[in-house]
Amino acid sequence: MFIARIKLKNFKSFGGAHDLPLSPGFTAIVGPNGSGKSNILDGLRWGLGDSNGSRLRITRQSDLLFQGTALQKPAKAAEVLLEFSDGEGKTSVKRKFSEEAGALTYVDGIKCRIQDLQETKHRYHLDGDRFAFIGQGDVTDAISQRPMERRNQLEELFGINIYRKKRDEALSKVSSAEQELARLYSLVAELETRRRQIASAVEIARKAVALEKDLSETRGRWYHLRRRALEENLEELRRKASYSRRDSENRLSWKIVWEQNLSKVKSGAKEIELRKSVSKQELAEAEKELEDLRRQVFEIETSLRLEEERLGTTEESARSLSSTVEDLEVKVKKYSLEDKDISSQVSKIAGEIEALEIRHRALIEEKEAKEQDRIDCLQRQGEIKSYLERARATEKALGSTESERLPLIEKMDNELKAAEAEIGNLALEEAKVQKILNQAIKERKDADDKCKDLGTRLQPLRKDIYRKESEIDRVNASSSEEGYPRPVVHLLSAADLGKLTFRPTPVVEAFQCPGDLAIAVEAALGGRQFWLLAQSLSDAQDGIEELKRAKAGRATYLTLDRARPRRPKDGVVLPDKGVVGWAIDLVSVQDIWRPALEHLIGDLLIVESYGVGASMVAGGYSMPIVTLEGEVFSPGGTVSGGGNRRPGGVIQARAQQRELDESLKKLKKELLSLESSLKKWEQEEASKATDVQALSLDLQRIQAQKAQWERSLSDIERDKKLFLAENKAIEGKKESLLKEIKSHEEALAKEEERLLSISIPEDGEIDSLLSNLRLDLVIWNERAKVSIERLEGATKDLEKAKNDLSSCTVTLLNLKNRRDSQREALKKLNDQVAIAEEVKKIKLSELAEAEKGNSKIEKSLDICSRRFALACDRLDEGEKTVVWIEQKLEREKSRLDDIIASWESKYPYPGPSLDYPRSSEEEERRLKHLESSLAQIGDFDRGAISEDSSLSERIGYYGEQTQDVSSGIDELRALIEETDRQAGSLFGDALDKIDLRFNGLFQRLFGGGEAHLKIQGEGGLWDSGVEIIARPPGKVSAYLAQLSGGEQTLTALSLLFASMEVAQVPLAVLDEVDAALDEVNLGRFADIVADYSSSLQIIAMTHRRQTMERADVMYGVTMSEPGLSQVVGVKLEDWK
Repeated sequence: MFIARIKLKNFKSFGGAHDLPLSPGFTAIVGPNGSGKSNILDGLRWGLGDSNGSRLRITRQSDLLFQGTALQKPAKAAEVLLEFSDGEGKTSVKRKFSEEAGALTYVDGIKCRIQDLQETKHRYHLDGDRFAFIGQGDVTDAISQRPMERRNQLEELFGINIYRKKRDEALSKVSSAEQELARLYSLVAELETRRRQIASAVEIARKAVALEKDLSETRGRWYHLRRRALEENLEELRRKASYSRRDSENRLSWKIVWEQNLSKVKSGAKEIELRKSVSKQELAEAEKELEDLRRQVFEIETSLRLEEERLGTTEESARSLSSTVEDLEVKVKKYSLEDKDISSQVSKIAGEIEALEIRHRALIEEKEAKEQDRIDCLQRQGEIKSYLERARATEKALGSTESERLPLIEKMDNELKAAEAEIGNLALEEAKVQKILNQAIKERKDADDKCKDLGTRLQPLRKDIYRKESEIDRVNASSSEEGYPRPVVHLLSAADLGKLTFRPTPVVEAFQCPGDLAIAVEAALGGRQFWLLAQSLSDAQDGIEELKRAKAGRATYLTLDRARPRRPKDGVVLPDKGVVGWAIDLVSVQDIWRPALEHLIGDLLIVESYGVGASMVAGGYSMPIVTLEGEVFSPGGTVSGGGNRRPGGVIQARAQQRELDESLKKLKKELLSLESSLKKWEQEEASKATDVQALSLDLQRIQAQKAQWERSLSDIERDKKLFLAENKAIEGKKESLLKEIKSHEEALAKEEERLLSISIPEDGEIDSLLSNLRLDLVIWNERAKVSIERLEGATKDLEKAKNDLSSCTVTLLNLKNRRDSQREALKKLNDQVAIAEEVKKIKLSELAEAEKGNSKIEKSLDICSRRFALACDRLDEGEKTVVWIEQKLEREKSRLDDIIASWESKYPYPGPSLDYPRSSEEEERRLKHLESSLAQIGDFDRGAISEDSSLSERIGYYGEQTQDVSSGIDELRALIEETDRQAGSLFGDALDKIDLRFNGLFQRLFGGGEAHLKIQGEGGLWDSGVEIIARPPGKVSAYLAQLSGGEQTLTALSLLFASMEVAQVPLAVLDEVDAALDEVNLGRFADIVADYSSSLQIIAMTHRRQTMERADVMYGVTMSEPGLSQVVGVKLEDWK
């Protein structure tokens, strides 16, 4: 890589445009002092992203601009372009500055941040620039540096300062974590001490609370039983009072009748004729009244028949519901048994899977053992066959004649050669298999390392998911009902407890709002976000009555039947810029509550900023407007806004909750991906392990064959020697050899039979069974889930049927009461009919008697008098009974009203269908016992229980934090150890290389001697400095500070060039570093610069001719007029 050209435009003293193509080797820039040479280097620094004022020799950014001359105007913008080349392609970096736009950076014409420029510099190895720019000041600094400063410079050059920074940050984190750990330990100790202090109070409070709870439940049951008894007594008294009143009215009727009859009889004989006519008239009226009464009796009998039919229908419904309840109870029992059977089947399949897995492992072990037996058997067969071959050859040799033994010797030689060739082939095959085996072992290790790496990545990811879930729980808590006003919380709780027939919906729960609009919508709604939405005014009335009863405050309802949806006016033209949109279109609204939301924010407009809203209001827009930061412009002319210290409201919390849910989904998706990769690599590791095992077996087989051939080779050589030495014993040995051949053949046959008998089991069937069983287990688990849902559904149906049966029973009771009432009315009418018939008979009798004469008047008078007196007595007796019953009824009603007023608000009466195990008297005795027990405890601290629970939760929370902090400390310490190891290794290697090259350059510049870098001090890895010890030719070793000025300069240059070479710096910029050298040392320096220009690009500012002579390209810089630098090409012979 090298910088192909530098282009300057209105940069510092270079007015106009200047293009400087650079050599990939050595480029020299010459010119008088003050001509602007160093401004070229400043442009190079600035173009590479350096903005340090001291290095650029400026006090403010505007100093980079061309300031103008007498003939040229000052520039408004400065520009530097650097063109990089790597031999294959080119990259351009341009920086531009103007007071209006500031500093801008472009890479290949694309605008980017100054931070993004680091990527381009890194690609061309220009990350650090301390040793790339070397001026006289840098040489002086290198001479005057202290050992620790020199070490820091070397660390920065080789990137080790990054490790130091990481280590310091880790140490700081460890210190902070240890302080946090001590704080957590202290907090936990304080909390545990507090728990021990309140333990006795907690125990007493829990006992008292349990007694209070039991007392409250007992009071409720006693009240319910007592109220039911009073209501039953009251109902009985009402029935008696009704009957008594009807009876008294009947007696009064009789009294009136006989009183009238008596009066008529007493009218005397003189009026008998008149009475006859009157009697006829009364007879007609009585007949008419009798007809009317009979008609009423018919109507009541008809109504009674209808009621009887309804009663029969209701009784039939009750019997049907009772049958349904029985059927559902049978079904619930059946489903319960089926659920138990399914659970048993799931356990059974799980047991079978476990047993099969055990069999599978045993089968694998058996398979490996039989594989080994097979190899051993093959090895023994090979040995026996080899021996038989040798023995038969020996037997053949023994049976041949002396003349025939010479060919046998030749054959042995051939066999020796063949054995040696086979051994060589086997050795090659062994090396090949060993290489493959080593590769397989490496791949298995790589797969195992990958599994470990994935496992390591999974752990923090799971922690992130846990932290994210905890944060979601925290946000849920902040957006829960605890953030609502107290009346709203009370009504929502009452609805959940069934005290309200309709659950109101707060406005904040009726829509979902994007996070960036939450502040605006919340500001626009204000307190209306906690309005309660309901279907009708009756639903709102229920809620308001509940608030009144509980004295829980006030709440505002918005009902759908009262909502007046508002929408933007037709034809409204909104500005093109600054408008976000209509709020109702930007939020997600539940369909059922859309009219209510349109009532609240249907015409609300959201804009980006206050200025947009203000301009729209000024322009005559009349809709409500809200900005993204929460300023509200109301149609009435007011504007509100400001800030708040408290965190965001419920709407913001709900929006944050949705964002956290999305983030959690992404993390869980990443977790699934990592777990899938881990499973894949685990399978890969298992596959590689199988390959390693197979290759190991192949290697063992080849090694066995090789050993066999080596033994065969040894045997052949030994047999050849024996053949020559044992001619005399051939016959005896031949017989013995034949026996051995036979025995070995038998052994060989046995080994072959054994080899055939070895059957390597297959594990495919068990794998298939395991797969099927696992599938069955999933299916049965699904069945268990379905069974549970079915059982829950049947249970709910049973509860509903029981409730319907209870309702039907109540209806049946009402119908019976109505039937009894109608029967009473019918009885009364029948009595009246009887009276009317009796009156009719009397009238007929009176008429007959009147017609017969006065003889019967006295008799009638006597009868009427007796009957009238009897009717009066019966009437008095009936009225006394009515008064007594009504007085008792009032007393019972008063007692019932008193008990309801005292207990109903605290223990709502569930109705007369009570199923309590104890009677009212037993509950009353238990009530007195519990009150006595609670009185014995006396006063207690009710808050101790909640305090103990809070302390327990905080101790658990701090315990988890303690574990996390301890784990973090261990990880940080491991990181520090690893950093120390890596930094020590890097710094040691770099120092050794620099020292070697430093010594070589020193000897070249000085013509001999030596120079070395030495670690100074015992401050440990990070606190030991680097000292320079040099020995010029003919002198003793000395520290750098003890050398002469010229020696110090050459030594410092040697170190700088050695450091650049080892660090492989691609670019070196030398700013008059040769100014202080004499002619001899200057020549050596120039030669070194020329040599280095072959491997790195050098740009040098110089006044020295010897340095100029080594340059590939040279530019001259001069001042054409004060303040204006010009660049010209220069020939060396013209520079004098």
